[in-house]
Amino acid sequence: MALHNKKKKFQKCTALVTGAGRGIGRAIALRFSREGYNVILNDVSGTDIGSVAEEIKRAGGECSCFYADISSQRQVRRMFSRVEKEHGRLDVLVNNAGVFQRSPFEKLSEQLLDKTLAVNVKGMIFCSQEAVRLMKRARPRAGRSIRGVIVCIGSTSGFHPSSIGVHYAASKAAVAGIVRTLAHEIASFKIRVCGVAPGPTASVPLRRQLGSGYEKRIAASIPLGRIGDPEDAASAVWFLSSPEADYITGETLVVDGGKIMR
Repeated sequence: MALHNKKKKFQKCTALVTGAGRGIGRAIALRFSREGYNVILNDVSGTDIGSVAEEIKRAGGECSCFYADISSQRQVRRMFSRVEKEHGRLDVLVNNAGVFQRSPFEKLSEQLLDKTLAVNVKGMIFCSQEAVRLMKRARPRAGRSIRGVIVCIGSTSGFHPSSIGVHYAASKAAVAGIVRTLAHEIASFKIRVCGVAPGPTASVPLRRQLGSGYEKRIAASIPLGRIGDPEDAASAVWFLSSPEADYITGETLVVDGGKIMR
């Protein structure tokens, strides 16, 4: 009986979302749960993802919480070892976790630069390495030719001047390069890699950085007339992860209401 239940559990599609405790990560996790996925919630601490897990379970979904600092390769390897042991495979990795703190260029500290690059770039690479190892060993799901999908969350700050700072823009510009290069390198294994680059998005962290009333100020510069919601990015991530996008790889989808067209 135990073996039967384990096999049945492994049949369900699984998605791991890093930085899933709030904002865009939370919206992505909830979207995958609504689509019937077993969602693995990752964050460096437990308070935020604990509340997301409760929300998913109240709605009848399945999830688990894995705590890990993705800037540590050792912790990432330990987390993915648990993923393989407890879930058998990984269908989707969403590299969402990131840090951002404003700093003028001339006052940028080595500590802030290192922290930003460690999480936003190194963490994305470490998680993708482990996901690729898992996905390469998996057979494609019935009716699909793709073994797995990796979606990396960038930012329009990687393409367009940003008020956050050079350190953040540099980390997000790197995301587009990771997406293109990794997609090319692992395409033969039938693993797709795509990116989503949201523009300014309503969130508590951004409000702390830019001050109250920032939504109205930013909305005035956006052709579609409003600031983004976390759900806008989540919808893009879901599309790129779905069978409808099985012939798309190496591309980054900008989700910003047309802001960088100006």
